[in-house]
This record gives sequence, structure tokens and C-alpha cells, in this order.
Amino acid sequence: MGLVLSVIVLATPEWKTVSSSEGITVEARPVTGSPFAELRATTTVAVPVEALCAGAFGTSLVDPKEPSLKSRRVISESPDERVAYDRISPPVVNDRDYTVRTHREQTDRGRCRVTVDIANELAPAPSPSVVRLEKLRCAWDFEPQPDGRTKLTYVMWADPNTSLPAFMVEPSRHELMVVWVKLVIERGKAWVRAGPPSQ
Repeated sequence: MGLVLSVIVLATPEWKTVSSSEGITVEARPVTGSPFAELRATTTVAVPVEALCAGAFGTSLVDPKEPSLKSRRVISESPDERVAYDRISPPVVNDRDYTVRTHREQTDRGRCRVTVDIANELAPAPSPSVVRLEKLRCAWDFEPQPDGRTKLTYVMWADPNTSLPAFMVEPSRHELMVVWVKLVIERGKAWVRAGPPSQ
């Protein structure tokens, strides 16, 4: 068993830093069978875990600050889980759409986690004018630190379903990681000022 675990650990690709600015580090590592890397963004901020977790979970409303978001239709919702159909309008390429399940859970030692996974089995019928994303997963982890701050970790992998080569797409994906981290921090700070956002 020990040998098997050692082989698995050795086979896991290492994270490599691709950018670091404004206290946010973005790293990448290859994904077997995909030209697109898995990305990880990390930072530590003076915002409570609960507030950041609320910011990552978001609301059922369309947030104009969400990158490229064109429309959202909520399919089902509970206090800690939401299924929503989103349509996005990214630059250069055609509109994309997908249905995702967003789930929030409190974990041990005061930590909180938000996961987002594809749930296209609940999506409306595909439109010929929109490209459907079939591969997407991400997770937000928030961990309280001894100094009172919170460590934020955001891990994301997606296949944008484009004919463009990966080297042309990756830089914009790196930038998008930073945009999302900043947005969640901004939402967290607003949550502290005003309390939980309305649903």
C-alpha cells in the first residue's frame, strides 16, 4: 500500500507559478488528456471565512460584475445549494452556456468550501447559436488563520470547447482567476458591511 501511495504522489503534477501580483498567486498544472491546465489562485485576506464563503456562493441574482455573464436562470435553490443555467458572452468566441450545481458546506476547524460542478443533465435543450460547455469544475476553500485573516484558495479547471490553441487561451484564463478572486473578496467585504445579501 505504501508503494502504491508513493507512486500516486510522484505521478501528481506539481503546481507552477504563472503570475503573482497584488497578493494573489496563480499557479497551473497539466491535466491528463486536456490541453488546458488546472489553475489555482491563493491569497490571504482580512475578511472572515463566513463572509468570503457567502461571496463565493453568491446569490440567484445576475451580478453585472461577473465576467461575461449574459443571463442566469435558477432551476432549483436551497440555503446551501443552487442549480442554475447560465449563458455567457466571452470576447472573440461565440456565446457559451452551461448548467452548474453550486454547493456550500462548513467543514472542520471553522473552514468553509464552495464547489461548482457541471449539471447539464438539467439544462434546457442546446441552441445551435450557443456552444455548450461540458467540462467545468471549481472549488473555493476558506481557512481561518492564527492572525485572524483567512486563507483563500480557488481551484478551477474547464475546457472552453474552442478550436483556438491552448497557448492563446491560457493567458486570459490566468487573468480571469484574479478577477474572480477580487470579486469574491469584494463581495465578502460588502457582506461584512451590510450582512448577508438578499436572495
